[in-house]
Amino acid sequence: MTAIFATRMTFFTRTKFATSDESQYLQHESLQAVRVKRQNTAPSRPVMVQAHASTRQPPSPMTTENINLLAEKEFDVTNSTNTTVLIYDHLFYHVQYFNSDEFPSRWVDLDADNLTQIIWSLSTNHKLAATIEMSFELPFYGHMVKNITIATGGFIYTGDFIHQWMTSTQYIAPLMANFAPGLHNDSFVRYLDAGDGVFVVEWKNVILHDQPDYGNFTFQALLYETGDIFFIYEKIPASIHNISTLWHPVKVGLADAYMFISEYLHRYRQRTFYQYHAVKLDYMKIANNKIIHMKHQSTCITYNEGCVECLESPANEVFRCGWCSQLKRCSHGVDRLKQDWMMAQCHENVRAA
Repeated sequence: MTAIFATRMTFFTRTKFATSDESQYLQHESLQAVRVKRQNTAPSRPVMVQAHASTRQPPSPMTTENINLLAEKEFDVTNSTNTTVLIYDHLFYHVQYFNSDEFPSRWVDLDADNLTQIIWSLSTNHKLAATIEMSFELPFYGHMVKNITIATGGFIYTGDFIHQWMTSTQYIAPLMANFAPGLHNDSFVRYLDAGDGVFVVEWKNVILHDQPDYGNFTFQALLYETGDIFFIYEKIPASIHNISTLWHPVKVGLADAYMFISEYLHRYRQRTFYQYHAVKLDYMKIANNKIIHMKHQSTCITYNEGCVECLESPANEVFRCGWCSQLKRCSHGVDRLKQDWMMAQCHENVRAA
């Protein structure tokens, strides 16, 4: 049985502090969010914008609450098959690295689909994010996610509570880095949701803000209704190890967290994020025409029809599920709903196999 460790991130609504480089970066130039509505036709391309400039009025900034980021933890076991390079068992996801010959069958040509939506607010800016409502719910670490927040920095935020430090908590990151689509007329952030159970996000010809000489990067994240996630890389002109982390974290993988809300003296709230799991992928395997498949594994919270289903579920063999009669919920105690679990004292009264 593999243990699960949590990363703690705390911030206050009234007291501000930041000790990690990652938090300092996000204070330096805060990430902003805008709401995106679906459009049947894309507008004409705006004129190219320069670094730190925009052709449109910036949206209102998000909250300025700070997070103190601590260390992360991951676990993996290697294996091999005939069709993939490696398979890693990350407990919540099984990760497969595919050879280049699989690329043509997996890459989604967004130029050929008239349902493709360009997010112009992201395609002409830097350090910006936009929230999209998908046509289906994505099982992410077992939790059903309907709204996702796409960022110019090569990642997708999956949390409900929008804050500046989205790069630290609940994310899907095919290549999180300091991309600035607004630096190039041919750079786009776009998506496709054709109602067929797959949501495609593409960062096309994006350039690094601080290292533009590296060239254009093009890659996709495919989110499946089953919970499976694919990262597909068409053009990676530089080694990931060489991308600067000075003004932006560089990450490839997945992470999830739960949040505790506490009140102090009835005067202010403290929100504490615990990153309970992260899938950190191998930078050496990120290259042209490469594919990474993260296969979603069933978790305890998937089985909520009753105690018997919970304790006899396949997830119980991995997570040692418990049934909480107060909440009528199956869990192993470490997921996004942990505060409810603790407040109902499920950790003391749980029924386990």
